[in-house]
Amino acid sequence: MGNITFEPMFDSRVRSYTVEFRNADGTVLQTGTQLYGSAIVYEGSTPVKEQDDRYTYTFIGWTLNGGTEVLSTLPAVSGEMIFTAAFEAVERTFTVTWKNCDGSTLETDTNVAYGATPSYDSDTPTKAADEFYTYVFAGWEPELAPVTADVTYTAKFDALVRSFTITLDPQNGTVDPTTLTVNAGTPIGELPVPTRQGGWVFLGWYLEPALTAFDAGQSTRVTAETVFSGNTTIYAHWRLPGDVNGDGKVNMTDVTLLSTYVKARGSGVNIVPCSSDVSGDGKVNMTDVTLLATFVKARGNGVVIH
Repeated sequence: MGNITFEPMFDSRVRSYTVEFRNADGTVLQTGTQLYGSAIVYEGSTPVKEQDDRYTYTFIGWTLNGGTEVLSTLPAVSGEMIFTAAFEAVERTFTVTWKNCDGSTLETDTNVAYGATPSYDSDTPTKAADEFYTYVFAGWEPELAPVTADVTYTAKFDALVRSFTITLDPQNGTVDPTTLTVNAGTPIGELPVPTRQGGWVFLGWYLEPALTAFDAGQSTRVTAETVFSGNTTIYAHWRLPGDVNGDGKVNMTDVTLLSTYVKARGSGVNIVPCSSDVSGDGKVNMTDVTLLATFVKARGNGVVIH
């Protein structure tokens, strides 16, 4: 028997490898084994990455085996392969809304970058005065801060108590001071008493300048409890005892007019009532005529009239 040579024989089999797709957080999206050289296809849904405070993320492709290069196409199987989803970070933008205290929108800023300082660029907010206060813009609520989310700022105001100037017109008298300042909603308080030479008697402070309104019972008296709603002039009212005709003098003309008035019982005769009751008894009659005549004849010496 001659020499025998044995030669080995082999079956050729293509190797298989694990191909895996993972999301950026390591979550396995797809896995399987494929033959060497075969085409790789990802059949899952498009990977997503949750937005954070600053960025949203857009899927842009895959990296291979821990690399950083984003593949333009998936290669054929060449070994154990792990593909990881790659994302592009897109900086988020936000809306800043500016409102007045009544809720009306003053300005809206869109596409404001994360971390930017908000800026209000419109007219300074205003708030209308009311009965008691004026309002001055005092900034924003909440306090301005770098933008990290959609935010609304509301104008805030400091309330200033309104004050008014009350001018005192002594009407031929003198008074000190001549003006007073009073806050809205607050009674004016004690009023100064004016003086006037020549025997004039102060009747009080009134809103109307004319004494005829006083005599007609149509005047509005100002007292310490009066509350004002704006700048106002108030007027001193006076009476001159015995000045029946209102000409600022006391003489026989007044005696004659007063006598006529009494005899006519007031019908068709005009007098100044507050200056005609010279006896001070609350009535206008012949007693006043007699007393006034005596006063005029005596030129006031030793005779008292009211």
